[in-house]
Amino acid sequence: MRSWIYILVIGLTMSACTNSEQTGITISVLEDVTETDFVAKPDIEAIQSRFNLEANSWQSATFRYGAISSLVHNKRSEFSLGGGTALMGNQLERDAEIKQFYTKMDATLSQPKDSTVHQYSSIWKPLVEELKHLQKDTISQTTLCVYSDLQENNGDWFSVHRYKDLMLLEKSSEKVKALFLQQASGVIKGSSNIKVVVVYQPRTIKQDKAFAMMRKLYTAVFGELGIPVAFISNLD
Repeated sequence: MRSWIYILVIGLTMSACTNSEQTGITISVLEDVTETDFVAKPDIEAIQSRFNLEANSWQSATFRYGAISSLVHNKRSEFSLGGGTALMGNQLERDAEIKQFYTKMDATLSQPKDSTVHQYSSIWKPLVEELKHLQKDTISQTTLCVYSDLQENNGDWFSVHRYKDLMLLEKSSEKVKALFLQQASGVIKGSSNIKVVVVYQPRTIKQDKAFAMMRKLYTAVFGELGIPVAFISNLD
């Protein structure tokens, strides 16, 4: 009888370890660095709170960061904190690992941004590429935070600063939606573990109206993709 109890305890322990290591939180940040006067910028404390490591210090955590500029293919920084269980680990060591994880995150977000080299915003294609990467992980709860006014300025396929494109967006938004969806080839529809959060706070009525048009477009596009999207002024 005692041997069965030992087997049960070992089995439950192994199960707990497996579950903890397989689940976790991923936060990816795409920051538009083509503008220097954005009110809403990535905030280390707000991002830290999203990991909820104070409440569940043994879950896994992954942080990614990339800049949005004229370049479609920008460098991505990524680092992770492996999962574990309190039963099998040392809490003091875990606290030190979490502190190191936050330190790396802070250093990444604090790096100087050069907005003078690539001044045009290629937003949608980098966002799509990031989504495709994030969708490879089907277990972690993932948030993609996009700090941008969404004013697409890619001369190859769409730009809000090109008159004919802007008129198309105002008068035939369905055609623009189809164009954006065409550029989203390879994105898996209906990813239940991923949500997109667009963070932007306009300064003027003109900026507010311009953002409202792109917000409507993004809502329609993500609705077609089956991926939740939210629009907020600050990441709380």
